[in-house]
Amino acid sequence: MLESYPTGLVACVSDSFNIYEACEKLWGTELKDEILGRDGVLVIRPDSGDPCTVILKCLEILYTQFGGTVNEQGFKVLDPHVRMIQGDGVSYESIAEILKAVKAAGFSADNLGFGSGGALLQRLDRDTQKCAFKCCEIEIGDKHRDVFKAPITDPGKNSEKGT
Repeated sequence: MLESYPTGLVACVSDSFNIYEACEKLWGTELKDEILGRDGVLVIRPDSGDPCTVILKCLEILYTQFGGTVNEQGFKVLDPHVRMIQGDGVSYESIAEILKAVKAAGFSADNLGFGSGGALLQRLDRDTQKCAFKCCEIEIGDKHRDVFKAPITDPGKNSEKGT
């Protein structure tokens, strides 16, 4: 994605296995130079677990890996090449809780965006019955490879592997 879209905003769900390892080792180490060399923003999306806990830990990791600044109000702002978006567990009430936790941890709300998930509607969504259809296998050349999700922050979101 970073190579295909060298400019602009690129968002990526990053919790398929270990969101913290993805922030530290994948985005913050392996792909760091590529991210910092882009004319754009990588938006990292955790998609499972307690939003306040996951967001704060990811912000700490990303600030350590990418650095940033402290704004005039005294809050930490990530390097402009990285941001986060929270879509899972977002409701009118949870947005206020998340922003309160972010502020208490010394981070600026500028680091974070929100997606309008089903909880902003009538609260009937794919998580109501814990059911979603997802990619479970890919074929590259003549080789088949399982695709699945097993987030450390929410085992209830594990998905099935390919056939």
